[in-house]
Amino acid sequence: MPESYAIKLIKVGTDQYQAELQLRNEVLRKPLGMSIFDELTDESNEHHLGCFCGDELVGVLILTGISEVEVKMRQVAVAEGWRGKGIGTHLVKYAEAYAQSLGYRRIRLHSRKTAVGFYAKLGYRKIGNEFTEVGLPHYEMVKELT
Repeated sequence: MPESYAIKLIKVGTDQYQAELQLRNEVLRKPLGMSIFDELTDESNEHHLGCFCGDELVGVLILTGISEVEVKMRQVAVAEGWRGKGIGTHLVKYAEAYAQSLGYRRIRLHSRKTAVGFYAKLGYRKIGNEFTEVGLPHYEMVKELT
């Protein structure tokens, strides 16, 4: 990944958070005929990680604590035109190190069926059977942080 990228925490309520919501909506909801703004809840207690190229937000993910040792990764999105440049991989690896620094030992996620290979390459393994979420087939995946 080029040096000009930086991963930063995004604080809820800021302009960067508004950009995050727009990116998540464009990538994850609009293609399904949905709007993230119809399902939005208070996200202020979650960890929002954004990948920036200069001032432009090009990737995002959220970490949500679910126990003292486990965190859920969700809403992973990379802007169209920025995919295939290692941004998603960089974000996930950064999130793993960040989660570990907070004391978490395991990351859990719901992967769209089309993204299972991406996560598998990063060491995540499928657990359980296929299920439907937001109208799409998903698998639950997990990774132990060492």
